[in-house]
Amino acid sequence: LQQKFWYFFSTKTQIGHYFLKQLLLKKIHFLLTLLDIFYKLGVFKVSFVRFIHSQLNTPEKRRRIYYTWMVYRDLQLNSLQIIQSLLSNSGKSVFYLGANDAIFPLRKYSVWKKRLPSVHWEVRPGNHTQIFKIALLEIAAQL
Repeated sequence: LQQKFWYFFSTKTQIGHYFLKQLLLKKIHFLLTLLDIFYKLGVFKVSFVRFIHSQLNTPEKRRRIYYTWMVYRDLQLNSLQIIQSLLSNSGKSVFYLGANDAIFPLRKYSVWKKRLPSVHWEVRPGNHTQIFKIALLEIAAQL
């Protein structure tokens, strides 16, 4: 799993951390104006802009995003270790995927499907948030 440049810059460098805190917690209007300018220039799709606006529309959401990024900035996942664990797991593993998920698009999972034949891949209509809720409900129903 790769870390995107902006996440790395915003969480692992002093200047990036400073700008992230300023933009998310104090100068949100500047950040949203920049986002709109980039949209008008064709850099971002309308769905991305709407998503960002919806996630930053309250101070509570902005604080949650900021502190989540800070808490998880040192988390590192080892893809090989995850795959080995899934292959050695004698129990049933299910991955829930959203047909309309922009964060984890289906096309990125073809390699994983080939390498993990024992895993059941459940594709449902919906986006990232909807799939997360569906998966939680189905797992809870099995307990």
